[in-house]
Amino acid sequence: MRDVAVGGAVAVKRHGQYGVLALGIMAVMWMVWRAMVAVPEVDSVGTVPASGAETPTAGGSSHAPLPIRTHAAAASFVLSGVVQTHEGAPVDNVQVVFRSHARLEYAGDWDAEHRVRTDPAGRFLMRVSEPGYLSVAEGAAPSFIEIDASRGDIVFQRGESCALDVSVVDAQDQPVSGFLFGFFYRDPGLPVGAVGLPSGPFVTDEGGRYRLQHAPCGALQLQSAAEGQDPMESARVDTWVDQSITLRVLASLSVDGVLLDADGDPVSEAGISARWSSGVTRVRVGADGRFQMKLPPEEKIWFHAATASLGTLHLSRLSPALGEGPWAVALKMLAVRPVTARCPDDGIECVAREAPVCVWEGPDPEARRRQDCWMADDGRSYGCLCGPAASQLLCSGHFEDMVVGADVTEVTLSRDRSSLAGLELQSVRGSAILLGNGAA
Repeated sequence: MRDVAVGGAVAVKRHGQYGVLALGIMAVMWMVWRAMVAVPEVDSVGTVPASGAETPTAGGSSHAPLPIRTHAAAASFVLSGVVQTHEGAPVDNVQVVFRSHARLEYAGDWDAEHRVRTDPAGRFLMRVSEPGYLSVAEGAAPSFIEIDASRGDIVFQRGESCALDVSVVDAQDQPVSGFLFGFFYRDPGLPVGAVGLPSGPFVTDEGGRYRLQHAPCGALQLQSAAEGQDPMESARVDTWVDQSITLRVLASLSVDGVLLDADGDPVSEAGISARWSSGVTRVRVGADGRFQMKLPPEEKIWFHAATASLGTLHLSRLSPALGEGPWAVALKMLAVRPVTARCPDDGIECVAREAPVCVWEGPDPEARRRQDCWMADDGRSYGCLCGPAASQLLCSGHFEDMVVGADVTEVTLSRDRSSLAGLELQSVRGSAILLGNGAA
């Protein structure tokens, strides 16, 4: 902008009023061009894109089709803030990453479009061109911040940093390059009961190595962080004690899966996770309801499907032997009906953490008939998904359990009259001795 202003001033001096007009046109054109092509500075350390991802060129373009630019997408957001310890000390050289809504929610891609590193004062500056999520790759609280406007007051907090050298090898102990992994950890600076914080993804180099220079100090749970990879044996490490860890990629069989609704039609917008004794992997289904993943052989696999309108599915299956693949898996969502559970008009309010659960019986013992309810927009009721037959609402807190008949679509919760209802549970630490019948 400085060059344009100086050049414009020279033009004004030489050409009078025509120079003023030229200056205005040049400034507008320059700002439009910058808004279209400007991308934040990306640190090249540890940012190898996921397999199959398009790599942006210097102008911010790629070989991938450009999205349709709506007014919301055309906005340019400037984001700045600081990463610091719980005591307020700056955290230098950690990665602040941005993922757009489109990439994360619709493409199921957890790799970040933009990465910058904090300076010695712990500060960062980034420009993005659409709404999305901002987070610290090495982990921080909050775990992410939703972005839909420019912000200059962002603060991430985290505990102390410990370096960790990570190596990834296959079943023959050969290094695995280009493997994406991440970790979860629980920050001791957060309130008791807070969920673990995610991190990553990080990608190994040609020697199958990656150095986490700013891993949190404490217990970390490391796991695979990309769809389509061979499954990895989950591993835990305490960075207060260990400075290195080797992650092992398991022998796997290919899975060709499809997600169907209760009528046998494909379900398109859903996420699938598969968990076994030592790991977990996640994918999103395609428009035709199909998905692919790699899983270890001869393991009990717990499949979990999550949809927006059909609820969730929990189903376990035993994977075949290694030579019997590929494994064809058909997951069929449960038949459900919407039920509204209203809170009574006697002063007892609906509380999100006390949302009931609807359960019912079914013929498949491996499928769990259970759907969590959620707080409705009106704040005075819960939305639930129950089975087509008689179901039961299991309540906590202020409300009693109740049966929901087969043709019922709306119920009113009843106050729990037990002597313990309404008491707030508090966690305590200490020891106790059970005394009875005169025992010392």
